[in-house]
Amino acid sequence: MEQLASLYGVPVEALRRSAQQGNYNETYEFQRDGITYMLRVSPQYHELQSLQRNMRYLQEHARLGSPVIAPLASANGRLVEIWPPGAPAAQQRLVTAAVKAPGDTHEVVNDASIPAVVYGKVGEALAWMHNNAVALGTAGWEFASWFSSENCFNVSEFPESVHPIVKAKYEELYQHCRAMTEQADTCVGSRTWGVIHGDLHFSNIIIDNTTSTITFCDFDDACLGFFAMDLALMVFDLKVILQGVNKEQQFQQALEDILVGYNTVRGSQERPLTAVDLVQWLRLLELSMFIQCWPLLEEARAAEKELTGWLALFFAGRQRRILADQPYLSAEWDG
Repeated sequence: MEQLASLYGVPVEALRRSAQQGNYNETYEFQRDGITYMLRVSPQYHELQSLQRNMRYLQEHARLGSPVIAPLASANGRLVEIWPPGAPAAQQRLVTAAVKAPGDTHEVVNDASIPAVVYGKVGEALAWMHNNAVALGTAGWEFASWFSSENCFNVSEFPESVHPIVKAKYEELYQHCRAMTEQADTCVGSRTWGVIHGDLHFSNIIIDNTTSTITFCDFDDACLGFFAMDLALMVFDLKVILQGVNKEQQFQQALEDILVGYNTVRGSQERPLTAVDLVQWLRLLELSMFIQCWPLLEEARAAEKELTGWLALFFAGRQRRILADQPYLSAEWDG
C-alpha cells in the first residue's frame, strides 16, 4: 500500500477506505493540496488499453469543462497504473484516480433524496456533456458501437429459461436499432450521434442537492451510440427507482424537466427531443435488462430468497408487462 500511495504523492496514512465501493473494485480516498481524490483499484477484467482510452477521453471532457469526474495522473504521468509492478498477471490490478465530486449517487429516489428542481439540472448537465462529445468527435478514439460492446442495451448471452416471446421481442427490436445505428455510423459530424456514457444509471450520477451540481462518473461502458440512448437510460432507471405516494405524477414532472433542461442546453441546432424519441430505446433497455438479469432472478428462486434493491423494483410485474406489450412509460408501475 505504501508503494500505491507513493504513486500519487501521498503517505500511506493518507489512504482511507471509501464508503463508496464498486461491485468489483476497491476504492480509497486521499487528500492532496486541499483536494479530495478517489483512487480505484480494479481487477484485470478491465482491458488495459480500453481503460487507458476511456481515461484519456474523460480527461479531454474535463478539459472542456464537461460535468465529469476529472482524472488525476500518477507521479509517473500515467492515467492508469498497473499495480503491483512485477507481480504475476493474475495478481495485478489497474489503478486510476480522479477528483471526488461533491454529492451523492442514488440507488432509490424519493422527495427527500432529490429535490424536484434538480431534474432540470440533470438534463442540462447531460446536454452539456453531449455538446462536448460532439466537439471531441469520434475519429481516433476507437470506441466500439453499442451493439459490439458490453452494456445495458446489448445482450451477449441468452439464458435458456428466458421466455421465448421475450427473446423474440428483443431480437426483433435489436435488429431494427442496430440497422438504424449502422446507418448513423456513416454520418460524419452528426450532432445526434457520438461517444455516449452507456451506463447512465442514477448510481453513476453524483448530485449535490445544495448547489444543484451534477457530475457523471464511471465511463467503463462508454461506446458509440445515439445521444438519446444516454437520456433513455437515465429515464429508464428513474422509472424503476423512484418511490413515493405520488410517484407517477413525480416521474412525469421529472421527465418533463429533464427534457426541457436537455433541449435548452443542446441548442436550436437540434430538433428538441421528446419522450417519443426515447420509446424504442426504453423498450430495448427493458427487454435487454430483463434478459441480462434473469439468471439473478433464477438464482434467488433456487435459493428461496427474495430479490432486493434495484432487481426487486425492476422485476415486479415485469414479465407480464413485456408480454402484454405495455409501453414502458405507461402509468401502471407494477403487477
